[in-house]
Amino acid sequence: MTPVEAFECLKEWALTYIKHRDMAVRKIAEIKRSDSGFVVVNNDGTTAECVVKPSLKPFNLAAAAAKQKTPLIVFTLSNEENILAVYNSWLSLSSNRGLIVVFANPFSAIE
Repeated sequence: MTPVEAFECLKEWALTYIKHRDMAVRKIAEIKRSDSGFVVVNNDGTTAECVVKPSLKPFNLAAAAAKQKTPLIVFTLSNEENILAVYNSWLSLSSNRGLIVVFANPFSAIE
C-alpha cells in the first residue's frame, strides 16, 4: 500500500470514528477537509483539528501539540514505530490537555 493510499484509508476511518463519537451528543456542525486531515466545527463555535499521520516518524508531534490553540486529535496507525514515537515524547505530550492520539488499524479484518 502506498503512503497516499494509507493516508486516505486512515482519513476515512478517522472521519467515521468522529461521526460515530458524535452520534449521541450531536455537537458537530460541520467537518471541513484539509490537506493534513480535517477540522471539526462544533455548534458552539469551537473547533478541533484532526491530523491524519500514518507514520509519526517524520512528524514532530510534541511541537505540533504545543503550538495548537485548539484541541488536536492525531490519528495514526497502530504499529510499534508510532507507539514508540509517542512513548519517547510522553513527557512533553502529557502536559497538553487538548491532545488526543488515536491509534487505529483500519486494515485489520478482526477489529
